[in-house]
Amino acid sequence: MTFSCYRRRRLLDHDRAKRVVLGILSSQLSLQDGRCVGFVVMPDHVYAIVRFPAADQLSHFMKQWKQRSSIQIERLLREGLPNYARTFDLSKPI
Repeated sequence: MTFSCYRRRRLLDHDRAKRVVLGILSSQLSLQDGRCVGFVVMPDHVYAIVRFPAADQLSHFMKQWKQRSSIQIERLLREGLPNYARTFDLSKPI
C-alpha cells in the first residue's frame, strides 16, 4: 500500500515524524495481529507491505494508521518542532 501527505507536503522529512509513523505502524499491527514485511518512509509518502489473518482488516488498519499518525504528527509539529512547523499551514490536513 501507499499513502501520501496532503498535497505531497514534506511532513515526514524530520526523523521524529518518521518515528511517529513507524511507531503507530507497529502498534496498529500488534492490535490487529498483522505483519509488515517491508516499508519505506519518504519525505511526503509511505510504502508498506503488510498482511493480516483476515482479508477485511486492511481498510480498518489503514484508517487507524493514517488517522493516529496525523494526530500525533500535528501535535509533534505544534509542540515539539515549532520552527519546522512554520513552513507548513497546519490548518490543512496532514
